[in-house]
Amino acid sequence: MRWTVLGSGAGKITAERSPASHLLETDNGKIYLFDAGDGTTKKLYSIGKNPSSLDALFISHLHPDHWGGFPLLIQTMHLEKRSSPLPVFIPEEGITTLRRMLEMGYLFKEILEFEIRFLPILKNPLLSDGGITISAYPTRHLKKYFPLGHLHPANLMESFCFRIEAGEKTIVYSADLAAVDDITEAADTGGELLVMEGMHTKREELEPFLKFHPFSHIVITHIPPNNKSWKDEDNIIISYDGFYIEI
Repeated sequence: MRWTVLGSGAGKITAERSPASHLLETDNGKIYLFDAGDGTTKKLYSIGKNPSSLDALFISHLHPDHWGGFPLLIQTMHLEKRSSPLPVFIPEEGITTLRRMLEMGYLFKEILEFEIRFLPILKNPLLSDGGITISAYPTRHLKKYFPLGHLHPANLMESFCFRIEAGEKTIVYSADLAAVDDITEAADTGGELLVMEGMHTKREELEPFLKFHPFSHIVITHIPPNNKSWKDEDNIIISYDGFYIEI
C-alpha cells in the first residue's frame, strides 16, 4: 500500500504547504481520499492521478481546510465524465450543507453523470472492500465550540480519525485532534503507519503514547508555519506535499 500526503499544511496556507489531503492506494487497486482541502484536485493531477479514479472520499470534520477543495473536485469529475457512484463519508451535520453548496455551484444532480452518495459517519466499519476495512472514531477536536452550541444548533461538533486495515497491516490517520490520546481506540495495539497531525499535538505527548500503541512508521502532517515542535528522528518523518510511503 502507498500513502501519499497531498497536502501537509495546517489551517493557514503557505507557499510550501497545502491544506489537508491524503491518498491511499491499496494493493488491490483501490484508491481512497482522506480529506479534501483547497488544491486537492491539482495535487491529484500532479502525481498522475485522475480525480475520477477515486473509489471513495472520507472527510474527517468540517473545518474548511479539510473539505474546501470538495466542490472543484466534483466539478472536475463531472468534466472528466465520471460515471460510477462516489461514496462520500462525512460527518452527518455536513451532508445537507455540502449538497446545497454543489447546487449553488450549478452542479445539479440532474446534470452529473454519476451519483454522489453522501454517507454519514455513524457505524463501523464504514467500508469493507476487497480486503480493506475502514473505520472511524470520534475525536474531541471540535469540543472547544460546545459553549457556542446553543447559538448554532445545526453544528454538532463532529470530528473523526480513521483506522484502515488490510490483512495484517494497519494505518491510522489522526486528522485533527484535541490531544494525542484522542486516537487511543483507533490505534489499538499499534500498526505499520501512523499519520499524525502536528498542529494541535506536541512531540512530548507522543512518546508515552507509543509505548502502548507502537507503530513502525510515524508521519507528521498538518504542520503549522514556523513549526518548532516536530523534527525528523528515528521512525518519525516530517512530511511535505507529495511525500509518500509504502508499507
